[in-house]
Amino acid sequence: METPIDMKEATEIVCNSRDLFIELFDILIDTLDEQLSLLEKAIEKQDFSTIIWIAHRMKSGLNSLAAKGAGDLAQRLENLSQTSSINDIQPVYKAYKMELDRITAYYKSRAWESYF
Repeated sequence: METPIDMKEATEIVCNSRDLFIELFDILIDTLDEQLSLLEKAIEKQDFSTIIWIAHRMKSGLNSLAAKGAGDLAQRLENLSQTSSINDIQPVYKAYKMELDRITAYYKSRAWESYF
């Protein structure tokens, strides 16, 4: 199974700094629950401008860690919020949450340590 983080790219982004990788990941993990809660509330309220704002913000953080799958799903959420109904957004959000769970599990597994 492919990892949720492109570790070759991630190590390049952080200039092979294990400490920087951990710092960036800890920031992501620490803010994840709050961001998902805000995103869920925005979806429930059909607040498309907030969905766009949160998805864009999360996409940036995910891309800075080479989490391409989750970054792509955040981009889809952002795009769909500009042109689609909430019914189109909900399945993408579900896939996005699953990908974020994969990222969290991967980080906690410490399988990434072999790249540093």
